[in-house]
Amino acid sequence: MTSKELYDYKKNEGKLDANYIVSNSYTTPYPFIDIDTNEIKFSIAHVMKLTNTTDSTKNHTVVLAYEGKEYFFWCGDNFIDNTKTHTIKKGKEIVAEALKDVKNNIAEASKQMNEIFHKETASSGCGFWRNWKSSGEICKHVKHFLSEIDSATIDSLEVIHNDYMNAVKPSSSNDLQKLKRYAFKKHVLIDGPKGFGKTFEVYQFLDNEEIPSEDIFEVGGFEGLESIDLLGQNIPFVKEVKKQNKNIVLKANNVFSSQDGTEHVQDLVWMDGALTAAFRNASKGKKTVLMIDEILRIPGRELSVLVAALTPNNKGEFTLRTRRIIGLNEDGCGTEEVIKCSKENLWVVATTNIGAEYDVDEIESALADRFMIIHKGAERSVLKTILEGEIKNRKFKVSSVAKLMEFYDKMVSYKKTENISKIINTRHLTEIIEFAIDEADIPNVVNDQILKWVDRDMEGTPDHVQIKLITETISKVWK
Repeated sequence: MTSKELYDYKKNEGKLDANYIVSNSYTTPYPFIDIDTNEIKFSIAHVMKLTNTTDSTKNHTVVLAYEGKEYFFWCGDNFIDNTKTHTIKKGKEIVAEALKDVKNNIAEASKQMNEIFHKETASSGCGFWRNWKSSGEICKHVKHFLSEIDSATIDSLEVIHNDYMNAVKPSSSNDLQKLKRYAFKKHVLIDGPKGFGKTFEVYQFLDNEEIPSEDIFEVGGFEGLESIDLLGQNIPFVKEVKKQNKNIVLKANNVFSSQDGTEHVQDLVWMDGALTAAFRNASKGKKTVLMIDEILRIPGRELSVLVAALTPNNKGEFTLRTRRIIGLNEDGCGTEEVIKCSKENLWVVATTNIGAEYDVDEIESALADRFMIIHKGAERSVLKTILEGEIKNRKFKVSSVAKLMEFYDKMVSYKKTENISKIINTRHLTEIIEFAIDEADIPNVVNDQILKWVDRDMEGTPDHVQIKLITETISKVWK
């Protein structure tokens, strides 16, 4: 069906079923099999696993796939569900056939499709295809899916599909195009290796879009972050009040006077946290950006505050309960401040590193559903372009880039062969250029960075074998 037909289905047939919840949800490359011709095509699919709230053994895998021309949805899937329909060998053959026309990121597409093979528990049968062919009716599980999925996720299927089928490898500019595509429409989560310019790229985009700095709010994710860092708190505040000003009513904790007749009043004043400040700004009709760095380092309880606030209501508004008491109701109980803003005025851009290597958890489905996830890989061509710009700014010879890229390639190979365990990244290389006095000083600055890339023992002593390997490599590259 066309996108218009799909949206008509979503509007007319989408209906939540109170007996089911979404237990898993993700977007992935998928080997689409045409039921009429049995032709295997490459597609991008959004998958939802629906679980019965009273009987967890009853679950249904609902899939929406875009294969380049049309959208298809169905309930129950022989590739994703562990139905034993296909052997592992057959699964790999299906994936290989689906990849035949893919032009870009083939290895990544293959990896993701193989990972979803028989990933989910087998769906409980509902006769979807039988009913669809006989009467055109869709099951309640697909109706629930259509009610849950948002338009940005639907639109992204075609975008991601085109990225894979495009013969030109995506570059940094492609990432900027994605940011532009989803700005103030869908929150964005950028994942990728540490130090490869995720945050830098976002600020580059915001500069290009001329978003004023006063409309950008920041949260730095860390394990000790508390809800008051997001929402705000009452803090002590001292103000000066002249005695002769009789119109001021003092309701302070403490009052003390100075010799010049001024009373210093200590009271409590509310100070917004970053999330509240962003909401307050957006509620005034201003295009507001909330930057969250290392979002997966935020503790679960505080992360739930974000998830709740970033869930729009049926009027397209985000709602934040700030926990700030702004008055008393008729029962003498505190009235909490509630701030609402249009989802068109608040855009959240978050970054994260994923996996055990960075001591963070995987992205939970509740969080992932509220973000468009963009992966920023450590692409050599992008790195080379960045270094060329830095070298040009320092007015060094372009040949310096070739040396740095040679050193980078060797360090990457050492990481792959496990001779070293730490990654050399964009930040390290740009700092080498920044701190070098001149071109001849570059290898000296590289030597100064060695301790960033070597392991240490239990007593904190650097690994001398790794130091020797890197030192010898520097000598060979800059001989």
